[in-house]
Amino acid sequence: MPLMSEASEQATARSPELTEELPSVPLPFDPAELAALPERDRRLVTRETIARWTANLVPDDVVTAADIARLERGRRQALATIRDGIELTDQEFALLRLLQRHEGQTVTFTQIIRALWPDDARGRPERELWERSGMFGRHANRVSHLVGRIKRALELDPLRPQHLISVRGVGYRWYSAPPSRDDGEDYSARADEARLMRVTIRGHRGELPPPPPSREPDGRFRPGPAQPDFQAIEGDVTRRRSTPEPRADRAD
Repeated sequence: MPLMSEASEQATARSPELTEELPSVPLPFDPAELAALPERDRRLVTRETIARWTANLVPDDVVTAADIARLERGRRQALATIRDGIELTDQEFALLRLLQRHEGQTVTFTQIIRALWPDDARGRPERELWERSGMFGRHANRVSHLVGRIKRALELDPLRPQHLISVRGVGYRWYSAPPSRDDGEDYSARADEARLMRVTIRGHRGELPPPPPSREPDGRFRPGPAQPDFQAIEGDVTRRRSTPEPRADRAD
């Protein structure tokens, strides 16, 4: 699926002022939202941009007029640092739009699986989707190949991507602009979030070690997942005596 060229960018700059000039487009938002936008944002909401950013929505996606303006502005900003005249397959295009709709957020493998293969994921709990021998194992390589093809198509240097970022073991992020000192991104917080997400994923897979036994103030170990009732013992029983008990003399 071809992306928009610079010539068509200029054509879409002539945007309608109000929603009555968009009669053939089903609006996913309240028409009053469009009228309330600033002039520069209204110019970004056209028949073409509405169709672009409302295609392949998952059921829980909500798109407002302001969202469409923001997403379109980011897309046009990205055109300055991505390859020109590229084409994507329908599935690659759907994945790219999913990432762009959640710009600056980590889109997990399971979110991608639900969006691209909804029939496979329908009705399955999150835990099941992360299983290595199940849905994750079946689709993770397919997602990685799609992302690799998108990087080779869009990034000026696929080995040093500026827009499509991998979050190890979790998913991917999209940024319209390359990183800079004043881009507003908290990279430490992003790394902390990724670590917590990896812990959550290991929990879904049952890979976390059992919690240590808890000791109550009275010194008694309370039964837990790894401590059945018969292992509960009094703390004073386990203390080592400082002096040995006197031994009774053996009778001859």
